Amino acid sequence: MFQQFFQDSPLLVWPLVGLAVFLLSFIAVLLHVAFGLRDRRKRDHIASLPLDDENGGASR
Repeated sequence: MFQQFFQDSPLLVWPLVGLAVFLLSFIAVLLHVAFGLRDRRKRDHIASLPLDDENGGASR
């Protein structure tokens, strides 16, 4: 009974679209972390941002 109801529903494509967008975003973030942050100076700069008073952190 439920199989026939859901089989004809045009809205079933949206969960698949949402899953595809999530997976592509997750893979993009993983690739950025794996390949985009290979430079040690860039990683150290990003790691020190929360401690940097120059950018107006929580001390405002």
